[in-house]
Amino acid sequence: MSDLVQRAVTAITLLIVAIACLTGNHYTFLGFFGVVSILALWEFYTIIMKDSKANLLRRIIGVVIGISPFLLWAGHYLHPSFFGLRQIGFVFLPILSLIIIVELFLNADEPIINIGYVFMGFIYVGVPFSLFVPIHFQFGNAPILGLWAFVAAFDVAAYLVGSQIGKTPLFPRISPKKTWEGIGGGVGLLIILFFLLPTIIRFLSDNFSFDLTNQLSINDWTAIAVIALIFGTIGDLVESMVKRSYGVKDSGHLLPGHGGFLDRFDSVFFPVPFLAAYLFLLV
Repeated sequence: MSDLVQRAVTAITLLIVAIACLTGNHYTFLGFFGVVSILALWEFYTIIMKDSKANLLRRIIGVVIGISPFLLWAGHYLHPSFFGLRQIGFVFLPILSLIIIVELFLNADEPIINIGYVFMGFIYVGVPFSLFVPIHFQFGNAPILGLWAFVAAFDVAAYLVGSQIGKTPLFPRISPKKTWEGIGGGVGLLIILFFLLPTIIRFLSDNFSFDLTNQLSINDWTAIAVIALIFGTIGDLVESMVKRSYGVKDSGHLLPGHGGFLDRFDSVFFPVPFLAAYLFLLV
């Protein structure tokens, strides 16, 4: 099977699984994104930390810290009387201090750098994934599926066009294979999908248990498409920067044609803070 076919099959399969989880209930949604968040965090720490017993402990602590805001948000929305916003803050701060406490006893030569590594995973992967939770409970699944669909369509079109006619590198220092021609092809498909996606989501809403808590206006869809285009591209470049810094081609090997979960979701989770800022501040 060619790399292109593997890439397409993996992307379609993930999208089907995601839709199935989104059309389920709160628990299928949280289970899907929770597992993806854990796997992406683990892959990130595997890239930046060499194999050793101390680093294994740091990776585990990093995953615990990284997934904690996701779990705390979930607890807040599923059991608001027990997990209020005030309780989240008081529970999270001791969790966040774990890496500092652990590093105190690991007797490492560069403890501050090691602490920075773990916090990088928390900021880069953990926080963006956690914001899927309030978006899901406050605005339904339409913004999430819309962001993912825009990013996926742009990624596939940019890859196809760039591999065929791409000649002008977009960011040669970080990602020499990504071209301006590919970006142009991705924008073209994004425009087409922009007009189709609301109809697709309406079909899912009418025929399945698809959660549309709030109706999105044409301005909202425009904002989601722009966020996907700009920050999805930046997210892909950021992950390329991380991998290039450590001489790694793929973050993992669990997804044929894509590498790891960090490879597949880098351009999906990176735009989420900007999507959340738009939805909670402007909608």
